[in-house]
Amino acid sequence: MPYDRPSFYVTFGGTLYPLASQHEQWSTGCKFSSLESQNLADYVAAMPAISIADILVDATELIKGTDFTGLMWSSHVTVDWAKLALLDVDGRYADSPKLAEQTGQVGTSGNAVMVPQLAAAVSTWSGSTFGKANRGRSYLPCPATFYTASNFPNTDPRTSVAQAGLLRDAYRAFLHKVSGEVSTVGLTTYPAIMSKLGTGTTKYIQQIGCGRVIDTMRSRRASLSEEPVWVSYL
Repeated sequence: MPYDRPSFYVTFGGTLYPLASQHEQWSTGCKFSSLESQNLADYVAAMPAISIADILVDATELIKGTDFTGLMWSSHVTVDWAKLALLDVDGRYADSPKLAEQTGQVGTSGNAVMVPQLAAAVSTWSGSTFGKANRGRSYLPCPATFYTASNFPNTDPRTSVAQAGLLRDAYRAFLHKVSGEVSTVGLTTYPAIMSKLGTGTTKYIQQIGCGRVIDTMRSRRASLSEEPVWVSYL
């Protein structure tokens, strides 16, 4: 089943170390799409004007905590690359992706060792509770300040409401920056939640939030209150 329109898929990531494996990778991303009336040729024409190098700068600033004092990642979290892929309605590459790489840039909150296979989740919402393509998630390495601001792992495996709010606001600002990079004069795009079910559905992100639970396991998320505070993306 196809999507109802093409999209740009922006991803970025790096490594977490030191761990038992000495090398664990992380990555996350978001899709950006335009009006359904825009066809694949419009996306192809817009792609040369998008700077993946600038998007890598935005991702690096996020992990370094440049814009939000009090939210910082450990120096064991690196940002190594960013990629822009053009996807057709079948979700396949419609053009060669654009990739920017760098020597790993690190977080600035000391050398706290990160627990492997845990993540902080930022949730996005279309504002609708009916139909498809209503909610999405981006998983990021846990900021070091998530640990110092919580009782984890002693009595409560959740970070503080304040830290969850900082991550929400930092990722919201990051999406705004990337949206400015991906939108061009010829093709205005927006961060989107997309579904291939049925005839395909695309909805733009209207709300963004971050819960307190430091885990990716659905059973853990279901049994602990995430207590997200939603704010407008716009």
